[in-house]
Amino acid sequence: MSMETDRQQQTDPSAAQRATAPSPVNPPPDDDSFYRKGVRLLYGIGMQRDPQRAIRCFRAGYAKGDLNAGYMLADCLSFGYGTVRDFDQSFQIVSELVDKGFYPAYHLLSVACTSGKGTAMDPDTGEAYSSKVFEYCSDPLPGVDESIRFEALLGTLSDKKEVDWHAVEKTALKYRENSDWPSRHGWLASALLKIDGDSSSPSPELMEIIEAGCAEDDVLSLFSKVVVQFSQERFEEANKTLKYALKITPGHPLLCDFMWRIGANRSDDFDKLRREMWRACALGASAMRRGNDLGVKIEIEVPSFAGGWLVCREDHAEKEWNENFCQEEPSIILKNTTGKKLQGATIRLCCEDTKCDRTFNLDPIPPHGEVSLEMSDFENIKFGEKLYVRVAKKNRYSEMTLDTMEGLNDFRQPIMPLMMSWKSGTFGGYILQLKCLGDSLSNIVITKDSGATAHIPLLREDQKPVSVGWMEFSDRASLVPLEGFVVECDDYAPVMGIIKFL
Repeated sequence: MSMETDRQQQTDPSAAQRATAPSPVNPPPDDDSFYRKGVRLLYGIGMQRDPQRAIRCFRAGYAKGDLNAGYMLADCLSFGYGTVRDFDQSFQIVSELVDKGFYPAYHLLSVACTSGKGTAMDPDTGEAYSSKVFEYCSDPLPGVDESIRFEALLGTLSDKKEVDWHAVEKTALKYRENSDWPSRHGWLASALLKIDGDSSSPSPELMEIIEAGCAEDDVLSLFSKVVVQFSQERFEEANKTLKYALKITPGHPLLCDFMWRIGANRSDDFDKLRREMWRACALGASAMRRGNDLGVKIEIEVPSFAGGWLVCREDHAEKEWNENFCQEEPSIILKNTTGKKLQGATIRLCCEDTKCDRTFNLDPIPPHGEVSLEMSDFENIKFGEKLYVRVAKKNRYSEMTLDTMEGLNDFRQPIMPLMMSWKSGTFGGYILQLKCLGDSLSNIVITKDSGATAHIPLLREDQKPVSVGWMEFSDRASLVPLEGFVVECDDYAPVMGIIKFL
């Protein structure tokens, strides 16, 4: 399937008709309506939280014509709250809501067009729909629940490239006065944290707002609490708060971002932390099976090393450093979980960061077989923080979204600030040399493919050890062209090097 065909099938046919929307016809929500009951179940307002039952209420309410219920159903479908993520169905419902004059739905329509989930990626149209939210939703609307109106306004404000946090604060204050949703606390707390800029010393008033939201299990408030605990280097407490918040909303982007940050500052085992990250991000609601599942398991294979060098003689070291430094990219792994050969399928890679939306034909995947797709194979598509992957064949598909990876660039870790070269030894053979380019590196361990190992306790900026690897790397037999080795230390992800002779 070509990208052009893909766009034709997904483009919103009624976008032009939405320039002028009709007047809302939705009746005011009733306290005993399916919508109200669904909200109480979804957020645990006055009763135990039960997202699955909430979804059933929203479906029943929308079937009876309650557009507020339809909005909540579409929102839950796009995030996977209480149900399997279904961007297509969410976009269909949102389109219906906008056509019926339910103005807050412009926010969800904007998100869909900007991210390319449920429709073709179209950032310009998404921006136009964002403007509609401000145009129509700045004042109360007949038949529209005030909580939904404020959520749409605040979501649109926070999605802007340059967020006006004072405008968010002003809207959040009104939201807090006119709603019983738990998020009324979290939006205000988030704005005040951004405006203040010093989360390590929050005011008593701000902490009171955060704790009020946490008492109601508001995710934004829990996130704000994690921010404060993290800034105060209370990493163990932040980790407990984070894990509790992730139980409420698995795969939440802000929470997954901090999972990495907290783990890195606690010096967790890198491989363990990496597995936890992908489990939280990729195995959330988007990984649940659906009735039309294609049977393809989508995984991300993270590189074991942060990057690497080709190490040459000392007089060429800096040139080789600049020309050969590289940072490895993760790979997309597609696994056929069925006993039948998969052929005729396509894969769509949609990256919001780089505004790329492309569809490719997939090579056949044998029964219970797998294929690995390197990101470098696809021109102009990077492994960004908001990558959406979809494998489809006719009306069946498997998909995964990595919008949960807000801190992905941090997750990949910076390269170790180290220069490496080699020179001839005084008594024959060769010596591998290191030079620290910044700060200090602790407990460096160098392991060659042959198994030889060298240990360097500490290396400070511009310091060269007297005889790095003299015993292990000094003979010609153990220092050969293109032989690989790994450098590990306490502060960075492992780096792989290759010895090069010129």
